[in-house]
Order: sequence, then C-alpha cells, then structure tokens
Amino acid sequence: MFEVYSRVGHSCVGQNGCLTIGGAINFLQDCSMFQLETEPVFTDYFRKNNLSMVLAFRQVDYLRFPKFGEKIRVCSWVYDCNPAYGYRNTVLYDEYGKACILSYCIGVFVNADSGRVTHIPRDIAAQIQLEPRLDMDYQPRKIVLPEIEGEKFPVLTVKRYDLDRLNHMNNLRYVTIAQEYLPLSCQPSRVRVEYKIPAKYGDILVPKRFSLEKGNYLVTLENETGKLFAAVEFTVL
Repeated sequence: MFEVYSRVGHSCVGQNGCLTIGGAINFLQDCSMFQLETEPVFTDYFRKNNLSMVLAFRQVDYLRFPKFGEKIRVCSWVYDCNPAYGYRNTVLYDEYGKACILSYCIGVFVNADSGRVTHIPRDIAAQIQLEPRLDMDYQPRKIVLPEIEGEKFPVLTVKRYDLDRLNHMNNLRYVTIAQEYLPLSCQPSRVRVEYKIPAKYGDILVPKRFSLEKGNYLVTLENETGKLFAAVEFTVL
C-alpha cells in the first residue's frame, strides 16, 4: 500500500469550497501512479520491454466531498493482477481516517509504441504485492450504451494541455469534459468511466448526452466516425 498525505487546496475545489469530482480523481490518479513506481520488478520489465499500462475502467464513489483546507490521506494498492490486467483500489480518507471517496480501476498492459494489448509473463504478474480488495459496491466495467441517439453537442478538439506523459488525453479530462454536459441540478455521487480509444492531440471529440433513469446521465465522447473514446456515467445514489 502506498500513502500520500495532503490538504485540499484552492486548485481542486469548486464554487462551494469543496473538493470537485475532478479534483478528487487527480488525487486518486497521482497516488496510484506513485504506488506503481514502488514495484521495481514490474517497472523494470515495463521499461526494458517498452510497455505501459493504460486505464480501461474506473469507478469512483463519492461519500463526502472534503472542504478547502482539510487534511487528507490517499491510499492506493493492487488487489489482483494477471498477465492482461491489473486491478486497483484507491481511497481518499479525511484526517480522522473516515473514507470520503472509494474507487477501483482496471488497467490493461499495452505496447507503448503501437498501443496494442500485450500480456506480461505470469512470473512478473505474480511478483506484484497484493492487498485485500476493498469492501465497496463494484459495478460492471462495461457501460451499456442506450440504443437511442444521444443529444449531440458542439465538437471539441484535444489540446496540448489535455495530454499526459504518454501523449494521450489525460484520463481525468474525459470526466471533466463530460461533466460540463450535466444539468446544474445533477450532483452525482458515483462516476463510472469505460475507456476505449485514447484520444490524442488534434483529435475531434463529439460529445453526446443520454438521460437515464432516476436522474442519472451518460455522456459519450466519440470521434467523427462514431468510434468511442470513452463513456462516462454519472449516478445519483
């Protein structure tokens, strides 16, 4: 398990002074990447074989949004790993040790140049330190798309400031872009994201919004030919 101690700062809160959906994911994402670097056998194998891990799915459950200035602790660990996928929990706690945000994600191993899925040897996967799986409500990794046509919004272009160190659009940006198409009255407490094709600099994003049951929403980001970059589901629990 890897831990990061921090405080909720000005750059990650919204108009209400509380941690935003995106601000929370920033904390989760950074902690998980730092934890990955604590696995030397794993990282050495990746470097020597030109591999990387890309996110296939993320679920985040928001129990409470900490306020500006609050002290927080973020913990991340791997609970399962096989030659094709890694499974991880990351939790954000307040200073009293009470969980505020729960998450699990699934990463897939790929060739860093081609982006093609690559299996790692079982003996490498077996050396990853595993921790018990977090007790949370695990929703399926596949997001079912409605058969009806969604409401289209003006297209967007991936900018340089959207990119991460793999030259893909940062995983967080899919969520913050999709969130813009929610009604102001929608205050989701769960976000699920299924990542399909990594968006790159200059790609055109076509946003579509679908109204679901119980005031929930699904936003898809597609390319101009209809291929899906990501589907982001916002749920009010």
